Amino acid sequence: MLKVKKLPLPLKVNHMGKIDLSSVLNSRQFEAVTVIDGPVLVLAGAGSGKTRVITYRVYYLIAEKGMSPASILGVTFTNKAADEMKERVVNLVGNDARYVNLMTFHSLGAKILREAAHLIGIENNFSIFDQEDQKHAVKEVLKAKGLSRDYYDPAVVVGMISNFKGEGLAPDDLVGEDIDPNIIEIYRNYDELLRKNNALDFGDLLLKTYQLFLEKEGVLRFYQETFRYIMVDEFQDTNWIQYELIKLLSASHRNIFVVGDDDQTIYSWRGAKPENVFRFVEDFEGAKIVKLEENYRSTSRILKVANEIIAKNNKRMGKMLWTKNPDGEYPVIMGHSDEVKEARWVIRRIKDLLREGYEPGEIAVFYRVNYQSRVIEEELVSEKIPYQVVGGFKFYDRKETKDILSYLRLINNPLDQVSFSRIIDVPPRGIGKKSVSKLREIAERESLSPWEAVKYAIESGNPLGKRFLSFYNLISYYMEEKDNMNVYDLIVQLVSDIEYENYLYKLEPREAEGKTANVMELINSVKSFTELDSEATLQRYLERVALISDADTLKNDNAVSLMTLHTSKGLEFPVVFIVGVNDGLLPHAKSRFSDDEMEEERRLFYVGITRAKEKLFFSFSKFRRVYGGIQEFSPSLFLKELPREIGRISGEAEGGDFKKKNFLNSGDSVKKESVIKKGTVIEHPRWGKGVVFSVEGGRVKVFFEDVGEKLLALEFVEKFVKK
Repeated sequence: MLKVKKLPLPLKVNHMGKIDLSSVLNSRQFEAVTVIDGPVLVLAGAGSGKTRVITYRVYYLIAEKGMSPASILGVTFTNKAADEMKERVVNLVGNDARYVNLMTFHSLGAKILREAAHLIGIENNFSIFDQEDQKHAVKEVLKAKGLSRDYYDPAVVVGMISNFKGEGLAPDDLVGEDIDPNIIEIYRNYDELLRKNNALDFGDLLLKTYQLFLEKEGVLRFYQETFRYIMVDEFQDTNWIQYELIKLLSASHRNIFVVGDDDQTIYSWRGAKPENVFRFVEDFEGAKIVKLEENYRSTSRILKVANEIIAKNNKRMGKMLWTKNPDGEYPVIMGHSDEVKEARWVIRRIKDLLREGYEPGEIAVFYRVNYQSRVIEEELVSEKIPYQVVGGFKFYDRKETKDILSYLRLINNPLDQVSFSRIIDVPPRGIGKKSVSKLREIAERESLSPWEAVKYAIESGNPLGKRFLSFYNLISYYMEEKDNMNVYDLIVQLVSDIEYENYLYKLEPREAEGKTANVMELINSVKSFTELDSEATLQRYLERVALISDADTLKNDNAVSLMTLHTSKGLEFPVVFIVGVNDGLLPHAKSRFSDDEMEEERRLFYVGITRAKEKLFFSFSKFRRVYGGIQEFSPSLFLKELPREIGRISGEAEGGDFKKKNFLNSGDSVKKESVIKKGTVIEHPRWGKGVVFSVEGGRVKVFFEDVGEKLLALEFVEKFVKK
């Protein structure tokens, strides 16, 4: 089994007892680390040691230049990445590293708002709403306004609001724009609902911080002086508000050091601005640009494939990855007759790899969209191969963990109506829907939150108060004690007081053991938090949990990892399979709307390729089941862009004749008597421009630029073919 060379290099120290940086960094890395003053843009190719550069720069600032650890701010996108940096910095610097500010963008916003949000009318014990909370809030707004959830899908609306906030746009900024007036009103009412809950969503953590800086110049100056040396990881993923925050924080000293890769910009759909890399050079005149092109991860043949793929993109600053690693094997391309045979081939190859000595945890399977995992999962289960789906149903989204967290959130913030509603009768305490409805009437009449209405009912002698008395006493006790109790002790006592384990066994006896284990794991997470955080408080713990992302939930189990290409970013595996490399999946059919979207799909493919260290496999199938029907697919156009050396396709006899190289060059093979076929552009009078993705019998799946996908009747679509 081929083993690719890995950093770190041996540490050497000089006569002063300090690390000889030239022994652990290549010349380009050394150049980036030792530039201290002024703006710096590091274009760090995949696997080029960007985290190493950031951590050694922190070491250099503290150990060599004598800078205060507290004056250093390092910002990234996931807690996993921030924790990895902290661990590395502690190993290099020692205990002083505890004072270095290494965190996510949202953690930075939360930190600043906890300290100063009262200056703009926000109480510092605010709750942080996650996506489920946001959807719940939107549903409340839709119900109040009498709007249909079918037309205004809560998940879609939450995404739109998040993008608005990422662009720095409040509801009033949208008036007069080409936007559905109802969306603007939903946004306005949603924000008002958050205000009543004393809650912020993820977008608010940055938008409110930005507003704080603009309104309170003294606060901005304070943080500019506090953070004298600013570093940003994964800079290509920043959105408008993140860029503006960093620009404001660094405006007075210009000591801004950003690390990114324009070739790995794959999140524009959620607000990331690929142009921020180019904009940085314009906004920070005289910025030094350093390119990291030596790759320490992959074999040279994998890099050859990656370089040739990404070179087809026009909008890039340009770099060429190279390595001193062995040549290795060229990637394998395999065609199949359908996705089931494709999955079986993948599992056979995995079994071969396991026999060769690879561990399950060294193998990953990537796909473009989540539903593609099903057939792979079924085959893995059949062969009893352990696996995990990364980015699936998250631990902190499970009912039992959400229940306990809702108790903690209400204890921390009594205005949190979402948490109140969730736990008011969980476990059951004799409070029915009628009682809750009457309580809401009191709350509305007296302009109170539900928690305040409970207190009002009890103190005013309202008979309704008796029903809520035990709940009120329970929560009040913990509200009074939360600042005096260790967070771990608090959660242990709380779970015991509400007899939650008994509740689970009564509710779902067959699943109670597993659910109880999840509650115990939540308690374990609190224990770990209190051990790692010297300033552990209930508020800080809730903040930590709220900001955990899919990438943070990756386990280290010895299991094959299944994930989307988007989720794979930032990870690496000795063996990578990229399945479903078919036109319409990768690149996705939606990308046909624009050259920019097609370039992003190519970058996504590039990201998947550069996760592989030793072995890489591409597979596709001629037929795939889509929306219940069978559809014929062409291989991805990206396969045509591979180097000549691997332009051959292998194929199984049972899968049909895929050994002919010209199969790569075949056009779209979907044949219909109708003028409507895959790729047909239509102009709908209400939804605008759309592209046909699939045709099955008399039904057509169409993707529209503004409203997403719609399933329409064939004869209806034929009327709107764009001439």
